[in-house]
Amino acid sequence: MELPYPVVIAQYKRDDYGVGKEEHFHWALVIIYDKQTLAGYAIQAVDRTVRGEEPTWQIDCRVISSLSRSSKCLGGVQVASIKHTAVQGFLQAVHEHGIGSSARPGWRCKDYVLELLEVLRTYGTLQIQHLSVEAILSALRDASGKTHAQSIVAQRCVPHMRWL
Repeated sequence: MELPYPVVIAQYKRDDYGVGKEEHFHWALVIIYDKQTLAGYAIQAVDRTVRGEEPTWQIDCRVISSLSRSSKCLGGVQVASIKHTAVQGFLQAVHEHGIGSSARPGWRCKDYVLELLEVLRTYGTLQIQHLSVEAILSALRDASGKTHAQSIVAQRCVPHMRWL
């Protein structure tokens, strides 16, 4: 029997916000199909804003060979799991969902990830009950601190994942 894939919220620091400023980080939802290499399907909303214009959001959904390939990745936390046989259906639902409620003022990539977790309820098993930024930030803060420390020692990016 195959174990289901863990679904994590991965966080990425921004040029002007590092460890300690996790509330400003970029979020992506990642279905990890290899826990050893942290390879998986990364799904995120990417802001393609031109200065002086309203944000233009696009979906970026792709296979990544490892979360450690980006030095901006500061780890993540598992929030759900999904059976192998449900992944393609979920990815199709992501594309059908589109960019969600991105027209709402103040909408950001975190909101998109939370919307995707609601979509995931049909395809996977959520391990957290309250899908709010506040409920998740504590675990992400811990992960970013551990990632930062591990990466300094290893002299390369070593994302810390909090598995459930």
